[in-house]
Amino acid sequence: MKPPLVLEIEPTNYCNLKCKMCHVRFMSVEQVEMIDIKSLESVAASTNNTVIQFGAVFEPSIHKQFAQLIRMFSKNGNKILITTNATMLNDDLIKTLEESNNIYSIDFSVDSAVEDTYEKIRVGGKFKKVSNNIRKIVKALEGKNVYFGINAVLMKSNIDELIELIDFAEDIGINGLGLIYMVLRNLSAQDLIDDSLYPIQDYAESKIDEAVEYVIANSLRVVLTSAYLQKTKLKQKYPDNINSNYVLSGNIESKLYKNIRVDLQKGKYPGMDINCTSPWTFAKIMWNGNVQLCYKENIGNIVESSFENIWIGESAEKFRKDVLETKGPCQTCDYYKFCISAASIDTDSKKSFFSGNLLNKADEIFSDN
Repeated sequence: MKPPLVLEIEPTNYCNLKCKMCHVRFMSVEQVEMIDIKSLESVAASTNNTVIQFGAVFEPSIHKQFAQLIRMFSKNGNKILITTNATMLNDDLIKTLEESNNIYSIDFSVDSAVEDTYEKIRVGGKFKKVSNNIRKIVKALEGKNVYFGINAVLMKSNIDELIELIDFAEDIGINGLGLIYMVLRNLSAQDLIDDSLYPIQDYAESKIDEAVEYVIANSLRVVLTSAYLQKTKLKQKYPDNINSNYVLSGNIESKLYKNIRVDLQKGKYPGMDINCTSPWTFAKIMWNGNVQLCYKENIGNIVESSFENIWIGESAEKFRKDVLETKGPCQTCDYYKFCISAASIDTDSKKSFFSGNLLNKADEIFSDN
């Protein structure tokens, strides 16, 4: 069996921010843990043209040896993808990124360019520091063909500030701005329910349409992406600018992101009911050394066994067999719905606004709104 094409590494179990819409807000972490990078040495040596993703659930730059981790995997033709809140990008880390020829993309999590709004959403973050850090890293990596993106989670708090966010992205040299609807995953916080766009979908769509027209009218370099764009009526007005889920203004400096991770994980596999190859192409290594398939199943630990043996081991094969025979894990997979298939999400569906376990409560939650 071939080794994984995509390897996600979660260097720590912690994030320094408590963003209002994030699961981390509701977690109680008794002890901050960091992966022992020595346990990853053999993993790094075995990679070959592998897509390496640092950070997805927690903040990778918290790890005290994150720069060393990047150097460790910056070889063998690997492509490194980083998702960060940009709060802890120090000079050593920026220098490491500058010296690496393997950085494919860096996505920054920024939901608003209005200081007060940003700091209310990303609790603990300071907008001025974050914006300065992003400017530093974009400038340091200039000319290295790195794709810079901003991911913005949309909610009532920031839906009226899209133009400011677009201007910010354009000004600091961001290539793409991704607009993502906030997904309700927890009902214990009323502020999240109050901030959901579910009851005001038409208004939210009108604000995205305004953003689209702004990008096109001003021939901006930044590329706007949103699953909503699949259905916008503006396609009839701008057939040459709106394609699938993205908007190109016509600016010759615009750079469209090639999502190599999705390209490798989305597709037909014999016996699969959904277009996903993840059980055979993707693995995740946790901060404690655990190896997961599909964000669901622990199949071993790199402290106790080699990654190669874990990947083809009994636990891994059992999970793959269960996926094919029972279909169970795939039917409730938010990872497939919101990540692998993010570009084709049906924004008219409740599934775009609620995690699977809350779908049957959607109308009840907003019955009084």
